[in-house]
Amino acid sequence: MENIVSTDYKNPPLEIGNNEHETATVVVDANSTLKKGSVVKRAASGKFEKATSLSAGDEGLAVIIEDVTNAASSSVDVNIRVMISGRVNRLALTVDDTALTDAQVDTLRGNSIIALPVHEV
Repeated sequence: MENIVSTDYKNPPLEIGNNEHETATVVVDANSTLKKGSVVKRAASGKFEKATSLSAGDEGLAVIIEDVTNAASSSVDVNIRVMISGRVNRLALTVDDTALTDAQVDTLRGNSIIALPVHEV
C-alpha cells in the first residue's frame, strides 16, 4: 500500500526544484516580518532589501525562503539563505506583499527565477 501525501493549499510549497541558494545579508525593516516568498533586490550596498516594485531589466533579484522577523525599533541586517535561481510556485511569491503580475513574472525569469503556476489537483 502506498503512502498518502497531503498538501496544505493554504500554505503552498514555495520551491519546485532545480534551485540555487546563497547566504546573503538581508535588510529587515523595523517591527516587521519579511515573509517566505517575498522577492528582494540587491541594493548598491550589496545587501538585499524588500522589493517594493519590479521593472523590466531589474537585476540582482532573490526570493526569501523562510520568514524573518525583526522586533527591534530599527532596521537590522540578517544573514540568511535566499534562492537566487530555480523553479518556484508563482502563487507563493509576493512583491511588496502583493501577488505577482505577468510583467513581474517576466522580470523574475530574466533573473533565472522561473515562477510557475501550481494548481490543486
